[in-house]
Amino acid sequence: MRCRFLTEQRRLGHNLCAPCVLWPNGGNLFLVAGVRLAAMKYLRAAVALTILIAGTIDAQDLPVITLRRTVCFGTCPIYSLEIFEDGRLRYNGENFVGVVGRQEARISSAAVNSLIANFLSIEYFHLKDVYETHRNPDGTIEWITDLPTTYTSLRIGSRTKSVRDYAFSPEKLRQLEVEIDRVANTHRWIHNNDDLKVWEIVEADIYRRTKPGMNLLMEAAGKGDTKALGKEHDKGTAVDAQDETGWTALMLAAEQSKETAV
Repeated sequence: MRCRFLTEQRRLGHNLCAPCVLWPNGGNLFLVAGVRLAAMKYLRAAVALTILIAGTIDAQDLPVITLRRTVCFGTCPIYSLEIFEDGRLRYNGENFVGVVGRQEARISSAAVNSLIANFLSIEYFHLKDVYETHRNPDGTIEWITDLPTTYTSLRIGSRTKSVRDYAFSPEKLRQLEVEIDRVANTHRWIHNNDDLKVWEIVEADIYRRTKPGMNLLMEAAGKGDTKALGKEHDKGTAVDAQDETGWTALMLAAEQSKETAV
């Protein structure tokens, strides 16, 4: 009787809360309670699964490491870099770079993991969020103008961290920033014009040493650091080694007018 009553109420358009579905039995239609509830549970599970899959896809498309260098009072390279877990690189050059616009490349997953290990080795998650000023022992604040700002970030699972480095950051952070450039070989897009006449490019290569093939001996020669030069020589570093465009330690020392190194 109750099923016939519910059926009649539904025929009249009444909204009944009892879960049910029509079921044929001897030519008559009866309501079977509970099926609607099961359908709703199935729908919720399907939605949850869809959200989970979408979240996994979105996570795979998020970079694990980012680097961004901004404008300064001068010709500092302005660009950004994204590194993905599978080794994909996404570069975007804005100004004062050899290649403006978007470029894509790839490094090995092992190289990505090595970079992540470098982040963790300097306790990146415990660094300050911003490095901009310095407080002296007497309480006065020291600050600098016209420098570029470098932004980095790291994502491991749901844990994320970003750091804005303008000035007075620890050396280990600055070394990490350069290591990201080195591993990703952003040199190919930033300094693609390796002309002897462009001394700014040569000098930047020496002091940042992100150019593939540039070793510590070349860096020391270009800086005129005879102590470091002798140390590398004693280690057996080849004096005629070349970077990817053929530069040697002697060429760098001569171009930078480092007579003692020559």
